[in-house]
Amino acid sequence: MRRHLRFSAVLIVVVLALTGFSTGSSSGKSGSKSKSRSSSSSGGGCSSSKKDNDTSRGSGYRGGYRDTHQDDTSSSTGGSSSTTTDQVTVTVVDCAGPGRTKRAKADSTAALRVTSNATADDLSVRLALHFENAAGSTLDSPTTELRLAPGESRTVTVRMTNPRKAAQVRDCEVDRVTAVKV
Repeated sequence: MRRHLRFSAVLIVVVLALTGFSTGSSSGKSGSKSKSRSSSSSGGGCSSSKKDNDTSRGSGYRGGYRDTHQDDTSSSTGGSSSTTTDQVTVTVVDCAGPGRTKRAKADSTAALRVTSNATADDLSVRLALHFENAAGSTLDSPTTELRLAPGESRTVTVRMTNPRKAAQVRDCEVDRVTAVKV
């Protein structure tokens, strides 16, 4: 019986830890009445605020780059911008920029999703990526080259040539996309 009780207690602790239970977080509702007898405004329980636990760098990760083809009506500036030619589509998946916290190191890379629209021939793709600051001035403009099979889609990482300016980056814009059949 004691063994079963101990197992149940450990299981409850693990479940609460995995679901984000925190004794120091509030419910996230302002002006709500608390049933707590203490004068403190913080109570235990599960947090109702949205939390981004995704450490991948997908669309909307940083929210610092401009979306010129935004379909939704949200006020966020996150999203992905795309550049399409007859032969290739390039989408900014993640842009460089300041770290998520004060102590986090700035990210000096951008992730691009490059897709071949060709149906028969391999393509040699060359493109330039502009890392821009809040004023829209270009801080860095590296180029990258890759080879794609017909219909192939690949995510490529583009590194800034001057990573010390990464904390100033607010936008990534694809420019000068050329695709040659090989």
